[in-house]
Amino acid sequence: MKIRRSALYLLAGLLLGELFYVGAFEWVARSGRLERWVNRRPDKVHFAFREAHSWFPFRVALEGLDLAVQTPHLQWRLQCDEVTGWIAPAPLLARRLRVESAIATGVEFGLRRRADSPQEAAGRAALLPPIPAFPLAGTPPPPRPLRPAWNFEFPRVRATGVRRLWIEQARLTGAMRAEGGFAIRRRTEAEVERGRLEIIGGGLELAGKPLATRLSGALDFSTAAYRHREHRGLDALPFVDSALTLSGEVFPGPLLASYLARAPWLEFADLQTTFDAALEMRQGKLVEGSYLHTEKTERTVRIFGFEASGQALLNFDVHRDATGGHAELAVGFDDFELRRGTAGAAVVGGSGLSLLASTRDLRAGGLPDDATIRIGLGEGRLLDLAGFSDLLPRSAGLELAGGRGEVRGEFEAALGQGEAGSARGSVSARITDAALISNGVRFTGALAFDVPVTSQDLRGRRFDLAGTRIELDGFTGPGEPRVAETKGRAVPGGPGWRGTIETQVAAFHLVEPATAEGRFTLQLSDSAPLVALYATRKDLPRWVERLLEEPDVRATGAFTYSKPELRIEKLRARFEHWGFEADLELGKDRKRGLLLLEWRKLALGVRIEGEKRDFKLTGAREWFAREKL
Repeated sequence: MKIRRSALYLLAGLLLGELFYVGAFEWVARSGRLERWVNRRPDKVHFAFREAHSWFPFRVALEGLDLAVQTPHLQWRLQCDEVTGWIAPAPLLARRLRVESAIATGVEFGLRRRADSPQEAAGRAALLPPIPAFPLAGTPPPPRPLRPAWNFEFPRVRATGVRRLWIEQARLTGAMRAEGGFAIRRRTEAEVERGRLEIIGGGLELAGKPLATRLSGALDFSTAAYRHREHRGLDALPFVDSALTLSGEVFPGPLLASYLARAPWLEFADLQTTFDAALEMRQGKLVEGSYLHTEKTERTVRIFGFEASGQALLNFDVHRDATGGHAELAVGFDDFELRRGTAGAAVVGGSGLSLLASTRDLRAGGLPDDATIRIGLGEGRLLDLAGFSDLLPRSAGLELAGGRGEVRGEFEAALGQGEAGSARGSVSARITDAALISNGVRFTGALAFDVPVTSQDLRGRRFDLAGTRIELDGFTGPGEPRVAETKGRAVPGGPGWRGTIETQVAAFHLVEPATAEGRFTLQLSDSAPLVALYATRKDLPRWVERLLEEPDVRATGAFTYSKPELRIEKLRARFEHWGFEADLELGKDRKRGLLLLEWRKLALGVRIEGEKRDFKLTGAREWFAREKL
């Protein structure tokens, strides 16, 4: 009986204690004392809730939780419809808040870096998660207190109904659930023991623009303990292990722009495509077998301003060979069309255009330090030579009127950390039915060019085209037989006119407008095309007309080009009894030039200004020496 009475007293005491505890907690919660106790440092913590209950000691349930925290560099905010947790009492005595288990529903999380100035904040605020408790830019918090720092441990956390994860400019929304455990110790050390995020269905935005939709998959991750104040953002990846399986639809443009930031001359249009990915990372590096594959779809790639489009695959894979692991980004076109710029008709078509970017730098968060990009034109066909006619000055009286043929090309670029990048490659074409219009007269024949390409400044789009060779063969005018119909070598001004241009020095700057300069050599069947730039036969003395019949002309000169204007200087040729020197400026609409023709002791000077020609018959050599364009 005595034992039963003691048990009843004990039970009554426990019941009274429980009632007192529940009542006290309700009073503390409803009076605002709980919020004020947590918010003793409003410059660092903002804690609010709609309702709070604790029906058992150290078990707390909150509704409408809104928790925001800021550090000297970061601000984050956690919102939950409901959260319940068991708090271990003993560690509290050692300034350790250990929540043995926590369950949350209706979760939204946001994290952002603090801005250094109001101007920076104004430019970024619209793209970052809202945290009303703290301004994005402001006075840093006061120095830390001298009291020992609290440790926070959450070994078992489960969240359902996760609606939004917004980190900087990346926002993931949809239906998700998460579980795992983490700890923050002495304000400086962080560790994620294990974590898993399941995406049942969601979408990802970057800087307010869609990046991926219809996402489903899972991310498993963990970290070693690391000092989070020393290793922020992507610098923390060496402490991370993760495995991601994901599928959905993606706009690959922004991802590729970030990954290939060292190659700003290479751009991918932002076209949505279905993808499937399995990416594994250990200590911040991608692991062999990781991949991201997309379905074949219409794609557009811009390479130095040229736009290639067509059906293509885009795949990313991590392989291992005898020398180690390497990552490859491969784009392969079936049939393609190539345009100069984003508008206009296609100038090149074909099949087999390929792009392969490879690197042995497998860091997931950093840009490749040793990337190599290879581009192959495949089986290319020049669709219309006239598509390049705008490269010639109108004042030259020369027009590319048409022509089809084969085009081949390859290009390899090496991108080094902190370097401008280097490259080598070549482009060649063989056109059997090229048509040129010179001063209103149409000529047809064969055209071939070979352009070796090297660069030590890809970032600046500067190229060396020395060794470029352009050949014209068998050109005939109206009523003249094709060269195949004539016997023997071509006669001056007659059927089968030939010419070759070769550069010894050629520096090319591929910006808008494109510019080039260098030195060249000309080899022509006769001198008629050169003199035609300055005068017609009826304007010339008889002895000059005879020079037009001079065969096998070889001349040298220098050029400066700024699209579409061309300047030729020091154009010289010497023969047994005669020679010429010339400077020529072919503008957009106006032609200017100086010409000196010499035959034995005779000399003729010609100045051209638009349609006007002035001839100098006496003292021509002295006149040419002092005249300037």
